[in-house]
Amino acid sequence: MVTGLATQLFSGLRAGLPVALTALLVLAAYLPFGSSEVSRMFPEFALISVFFWSVYQPHLMPAGAAFLLGFLNDALSGMPLGLSALALVLLQYAALHQRRAFVGQPFVVGWIGFAVLAAVAMVLIWFGASIYYFRLFEPSPVAVRLAITVAVYPVVAELFSWLQRRLYPQVRYGS
Repeated sequence: MVTGLATQLFSGLRAGLPVALTALLVLAAYLPFGSSEVSRMFPEFALISVFFWSVYQPHLMPAGAAFLLGFLNDALSGMPLGLSALALVLLQYAALHQRRAFVGQPFVVGWIGFAVLAAVAMVLIWFGASIYYFRLFEPSPVAVRLAITVAVYPVVAELFSWLQRRLYPQVRYGS
């Protein structure tokens, strides 16, 4: 009885780990790290996480979770509510529907795929914010943040891969 309960509890924690970890990374991006310039150059960990888990363990990163993570990001950043949520849901959808192009391929293929989808998501957010606020924002900070996010992707993907190998050894490539 206790063993069954512990197994169910562990399974529930494992299932929620990618979303919880992503939420923690989103929260960490808004911790005060000195100047606001440093905070604005923090990688978009939500993009990395939603892409990775949508490709390699899609059942652990459903669209609803991507939406909530984006909504959390919007609430913390002061962006129009729903803008990051829309971008993350679209990223999740694209990653999920293109996962066969990434799974089983060399790492660089997934990295390039992430870079393209992250660029589309960040341009969507930039464009949406420009429309919402009726002003064209400077694109260079977005480009720098995109470059930082793409550069950090291999490190974060390696950490997520390690977690995946330890906690989810039965990868469901065909689903």
